[in-house]
Amino acid sequence: MLATPLGRRLSSLANIQHHSLEGATTSFSSANGFVAFTTVLEDNWIEAGVGGTLELTGTASLYGNANLATSFDAAACEIGGKLGLRMNW
Repeated sequence: MLATPLGRRLSSLANIQHHSLEGATTSFSSANGFVAFTTVLEDNWIEAGVGGTLELTGTASLYGNANLATSFDAAACEIGGKLGLRMNW
């Protein structure tokens, strides 16, 4: 994490992931019985992201990040992010 003047912090991330479980299944109950969900994950992924925090006061700060992940063969892609207000008391 890189600290900058005026209570700002910048961060970055990089991940390489390998999913070794194939077809993991979980079930949820419903009015019509159990409903099964099975994962279909690509084996290898790479992820990169950036984020930051801006202190507004001694007890409040804004934060946000953005991430992009893709499988090594580019067959799947995931985009995500967060934006929020953090309060400490």
